[in-house]
Amino acid sequence: MNGVNMLYKGIEDPSIHINVILSEFIIFTTQHHFPHNKSRMVPYNGIDYMNVLPYLSDIKEWDKKTDVRNKKTFSHGMLFSRYVR
Repeated sequence: MNGVNMLYKGIEDPSIHINVILSEFIIFTTQHHFPHNKSRMVPYNGIDYMNVLPYLSDIKEWDKKTDVRNKKTFSHGMLFSRYVR
């Protein structure tokens, strides 16, 4: 399952843990935006949430090939208010 599908599934199914959603999402976005920089990869477990925030804004910057803007709109507040309370 790729990062986009995992993110959609997580948004629709609150039982999926935030660490799984964000780690899958970050791995997907870092590979998509920074394939040359493997040091940006985030471990599957043990996410530093302060490092997560900058990548969440990337979702609005995806190119047409991976354009999810017409399907759903995400924001920092939506993700964090729903899963981190």
